[in-house]
Amino acid sequence: MNSSVTMARSLSALLVGLVLAACNPLKPQEDPTRFYFLTLIESSEADDLVQMDAAIGVGPVSLTPYLKRTPIATRVGEHEVEYSQIDRWAEPLDIVIPFYIATNLNYLLNPADIQIYPWYGADRMDYVVKISMIGFQRNADGEAELEADWDIEGGAGNDLVSRNTLLVVPATENTTRASVAALSEALSDFSREIAAAIGELEANQPARAR
Repeated sequence: MNSSVTMARSLSALLVGLVLAACNPLKPQEDPTRFYFLTLIESSEADDLVQMDAAIGVGPVSLTPYLKRTPIATRVGEHEVEYSQIDRWAEPLDIVIPFYIATNLNYLLNPADIQIYPWYGADRMDYVVKISMIGFQRNADGEAELEADWDIEGGAGNDLVSRNTLLVVPATENTTRASVAALSEALSDFSREIAAAIGELEANQPARAR
């Protein structure tokens, strides 16, 4: 057999083998999943802040059921939401959101104490922030949407503040990465709103003894 023919057949067999190997369903596939996490406010907002003589409790913080899934949600219509196949939260939002709000409030108010629900019964909270997170997702334009009902109770369980917050924060571009950054800013703005309400309440309180 002509050597050139033999070489051509060998090359053909090699190419076929490479194609079959590439198409092999048993070949390990690269995982395309991407994980995202929220960011806190800049700690510089707490610079030169005098300590507030109050103890703050954050929680319970409840999330509407559709937010308890790890795939990142996008609202695509008034009554429709889609979940990403590859973009996920690195940590469950029902754990992350209370922690981030408490940390943000600690930066913004510098309280004598701050705890996340549940706390020990012996610990007396001067203000208790209860939150029902109704919405926390990106929309079809990539904007961040946050909606929450929230209350502030006094140490005796008396209602001091009851509000609804609705925030829409634009993203720099319509990508998941930019939307997560906008969601972080929305959560920071929400924390600032709560901090402002506590600050107003505290300004009207007489000095307390501990």
